[in-house]
Amino acid sequence: MGELAIAEIAAALRDGFEPRDITWVRGTVTRARGPLPEDGIRLPSFEETRQSTEACGRSFVLQSDHQNHITGKPLIEFYPANHPAPAVPASTAPANPLPIPAPIAAHPRSAGSNIRAALH
Repeated sequence: MGELAIAEIAAALRDGFEPRDITWVRGTVTRARGPLPEDGIRLPSFEETRQSTEACGRSFVLQSDHQNHITGKPLIEFYPANHPAPAVPASTAPANPLPIPAPIAAHPRSAGSNIRAALH
């Protein structure tokens, strides 16, 4: 769950930190801009996991083994990153980029079923 991380990030933003500078929140992913953690564990790269089922399995096991907030170590993953997307000029941005979809009707097979009765 990410409730504590979200609250910590929100507090840092409220206190004036830039998002790129919020790198200390446990349980989150950041882009390394300096030295890597000394106790970090390097995960197999995307290319390695794509080419080898053993590397994919090793990555899964490492990630599973280090989810514990007490004994888990920082995980380091190297991956290819795309260049940042250019900003869209305000004059060309759509007025409503994410239109709200139409209400979704019940599936015909569920109409008249006892699902609603079971939920109430």
